[in-house]
Amino acid sequence: MSKNNHRSGLTKELFKKMAEYIQIILQTTKIEDQSGLSEDELDKLFENEEYADLWKQKEYIYDDINRIAVDAKFFPLVNLTDIQKQLLDIYEGTIKPGKDTKKYTDIEFMLKRDDLERRLAQIKVLRLDGEVDQRIECLYREVLNCYKNGEYKGSAVLCRSITEFLIKDYINQHGYGNLLGVSLEQRKKQGLISILKKIPSKNKLIKQEIINLYWQIKQRAARILHEKEHETNESDALNSLKLLQQFRKKFSKFK
Repeated sequence: MSKNNHRSGLTKELFKKMAEYIQIILQTTKIEDQSGLSEDELDKLFENEEYADLWKQKEYIYDDINRIAVDAKFFPLVNLTDIQKQLLDIYEGTIKPGKDTKKYTDIEFMLKRDDLERRLAQIKVLRLDGEVDQRIECLYREVLNCYKNGEYKGSAVLCRSITEFLIKDYINQHGYGNLLGVSLEQRKKQGLISILKKIPSKNKLIKQEIINLYWQIKQRAARILHEKEHETNESDALNSLKLLQQFRKKFSKFK
């Protein structure tokens, strides 16, 4: 199913459930008003089979709304009517995050636990020589978290970001930062690989290995970003992660 179809389905289901919820509230309120009971005595209405059944339906529908609403956070809802916007405002103003979403997150974790454990087992500990840049470590943890949670495209694209950050930092440290350029046109003419090749190095073999690893990581990310039909699977993301780890090991020894 495409993202647009999924978004459309979410929107339709969410507001259908909200409409059902409102109808039940109107029905239970009518029964309460007609009962003549005070607010403190309303519990007696649960002896009324119709009223008790409506309350059960309301709880089930409310759980459905919470489930759909959590899913909808990842797919922006578009072209909503004024009434739909008002319904969302009312809902978001009354939801209790710790209570109302717990059932959803518990079920989601239970369903995904085996996959999480399998993916975590695939990740090897990264061992490096020298100091570690804290900004890179933050990005690296993002890569691992994306992969662990099944966000394969995000993981693979962040792998490229880390390699490019390290290469640009190396270029600047060796006095070639002026070649990086400031405009997109300049950056296209003077790519990172061509600049890196200009910098003298005692170990040309490691430099070439770094360039080869970067090229592979870059090409994988480029396909994700620029090829509409490209699908990124777990194997693709894991391979990008392994290439990144190799890159970082080589780079930590590169002077």
